[in-house]
Amino acid sequence: MMLLFLLMFSGGSMGSTSGGIKIGRHLLVIKNFRIVVTRLVHPNIYPALKLNGKLIDEKTNTSIISFILLYFFIFLVGTTFIVLNGSDPVTSATSVATCMAGIGPGLGTVGPMSNFSGLPGISKITLSLVMIIGRLEIIPVFILFGKSFWKL
Repeated sequence: MMLLFLLMFSGGSMGSTSGGIKIGRHLLVIKNFRIVVTRLVHPNIYPALKLNGKLIDEKTNTSIISFILLYFFIFLVGTTFIVLNGSDPVTSATSVATCMAGIGPGLGTVGPMSNFSGLPGISKITLSLVMIIGRLEIIPVFILFGKSFWKL
């Protein structure tokens, strides 16, 4: 069950329309981690961050790391909100992960042999919002509802 839960956060390839955190972003996080470890061991070395042989600039790297942190923050907030509405932690976490990534059934009371009908109405609204945020790649949603977008 834990493996299935962790796989809910993996998405498709970078050009895919699948939800979740794309595999390319996972690769960049792993490469960032390797660079941090390398710099701890050898502080005078500044390794380049590359993906498919192309140099990744600092702005793109920061954007990707920010996206992943924001993804997990929204996941944690959504899970906490649903737990506070009376669902068990497994159902809450997997239903939010399912809705954010658009991947199908969760675990617990929203498992493969069940559905979301047993959840309270406010939890369904929360999951609907999380689903929209996940499918629209988070950043465009925040831009759309940001104050600077609507200024003329």
